[in-house]
Amino acid sequence: MKKGLIISLILLTVVNLSALATLVYHRLECCKPAVPCPEHLQSCSGRLQKTLELTEAQHKEFLRQQSVYRQQTDHLAVQLYDCRMSLSRCLMHTPADTAQLQSLLCRMDSLQSLLHRGVVRHLLEQKNYLSPQQQEKFFSMILKQCTLNAKSCCSSSIEPFTKENEP
Repeated sequence: MKKGLIISLILLTVVNLSALATLVYHRLECCKPAVPCPEHLQSCSGRLQKTLELTEAQHKEFLRQQSVYRQQTDHLAVQLYDCRMSLSRCLMHTPADTAQLQSLLCRMDSLQSLLHRGVVRHLLEQKNYLSPQQQEKFFSMILKQCTLNAKSCCSSSIEPFTKENEP
């Protein structure tokens, strides 16, 4: 009886650890830095060009600024991903090192702040070459994405955010 109970406990422990490892793996996999429109960057920019009615010069400027923006933020996104991985590993240790956790959280806050500032700077730069009507369409698309948690600009239905389709 005692031997059967011990075997059962060992088996349940192995099953639970496997389930936990699978859960952690899937959580960490979905936290990898995302690349916007990875498969169809040209079709995405083309759709944006059509929606905003960009001129050829505006479209070229848009692509140039996107390239610069990605160069500036990709390394930050990778660093943030690395911090998340380190945080996950630190949380798994028993007992967790609270000083290391605090340090990682501060680093993540700093990186997130830099990313946010980069996004705002990029959006302000895009305003410089868009007409007021294009700006309205562009920022209503961004607002719609933020408020509705919509898909990327590659999603098939991009329409300006208006009072009528407000959430």
